[in-house]
Amino acid sequence: MATNTSGGNSRATRNTQIAMTFSAESRRCPKCNRKSALKFHTDDYSYGTFCRWDDCTYTNLHVRPWED
Repeated sequence: MATNTSGGNSRATRNTQIAMTFSAESRRCPKCNRKSALKFHTDDYSYGTFCRWDDCTYTNLHVRPWED
């Protein structure tokens, strides 16, 4: 992360702030409407996103097709 240091305080540059805002907005949960809430899950059986907050039950997981 690019930072500016003035007076001993490190702060993100304006470009970094805009990028972090865009990233947080793109991971907004459609159910609870919190920013940066969606997490991606993948394993041998399923993949998709879910909300990281315990009080929200949003999931969008897909079962992988079996290959014989």
